[in-house]
Amino acid sequence: MKRILIFLMLLVPTSALAGQTYDISCKNVTNILIIRDTDQYLKQHTPQGFVHIVTFFLNPLARDAFQKFVDASRQSQRSRDAEGAHPYVSLSITANGESLQNDILEIRGYSGTKVCTFILLEEDALAAARSVCPALVPGEIIKVGKWE
Repeated sequence: MKRILIFLMLLVPTSALAGQTYDISCKNVTNILIIRDTDQYLKQHTPQGFVHIVTFFLNPLARDAFQKFVDASRQSQRSRDAEGAHPYVSLSITANGESLQNDILEIRGYSGTKVCTFILLEEDALAAARSVCPALVPGEIIKVGKWE
C-alpha cells in the first residue's frame, strides 16, 4: 500500500506540469529574430551589459493554439492562488521536445504570435534558434541600444 501511495504521489507533479508545456519547432515557427539589447530594463544585470532576445514567430495555426494555451495556463494559475498570481506564469517551452534555454527567468515573452526567450551569450542564442529550426536561424543579430 505504501509503495502504491508513493507511486501515485510521483504521478501528480508530472501530470500537472504536462499541461503547461508547449513545444515549438519548424512545424509551427515561420521566422526567428535575434536582437542584442542593453540590460538596463532588467532587475538582473548581466556581466557584459546586454542580453540576446530570441523571438520565434508562430504560424497562423500555431498562434491560435498557443494563445489558448497561454490563457488557460494563466487562468489555471489564478484559480490555485487565493491571493492572485502574476498573470505571466512560468510556462515550459520546449524546442523539438527539449527545454528551450532562458537565462533571464524574471522576464519571458509569451503571446499568441510569438515566443521570446532571453539569453546572455550570442553563441547560446544561435544554438537556441538552431534547436527550434536550423533552416530559420538568422544570418545576423540586430543590435539595438547604445554600442561603442
